[in-house]
Amino acid sequence: MRPRGRRTRRELAAAVLVLAGCAGVGDETLAGFGLPVQPEEGVPGARRPVSGVLRVEHNGCFTLEDAGGARRWVVWPRDARHDDDHVVLGDGTAVGDGAVLVGEGARVDAAALPDFASDGYYGSLGRFCGADELGVVVLDEVRADA
Repeated sequence: MRPRGRRTRRELAAAVLVLAGCAGVGDETLAGFGLPVQPEEGVPGARRPVSGVLRVEHNGCFTLEDAGGARRWVVWPRDARHDDDHVVLGDGTAVGDGAVLVGEGARVDAAALPDFASDGYYGSLGRFCGADELGVVVLDEVRADA
């Protein structure tokens, strides 16, 4: 009989395999849902200048805070990518919590996103991030304001 709390090599190897299977491969899986970027077909809505302060919420979601203090969930341009608690913009600039952003895009209700009413990507991630309550800002282009 082995002492309680001690694991066999076989049990440890099995645990490592299970955890490795859960982890996935690459940085994107470590980022959970990944960075929400616009679908190829875009998102409908009136385009206008957009500016605000980037916020990283307690749940890891990115919001853009406007001058009045309202925060909207961000859907990024297709050339943006996720890098831990930062976003790397198309020009290579990494922005994080507190960065001032300017660009062009649309402020829309979450229902304007593809599959928001279902359990698809935008629906699942958007509800997790509170987009149905906050609203969404869809960025067509964005840069850090110097």
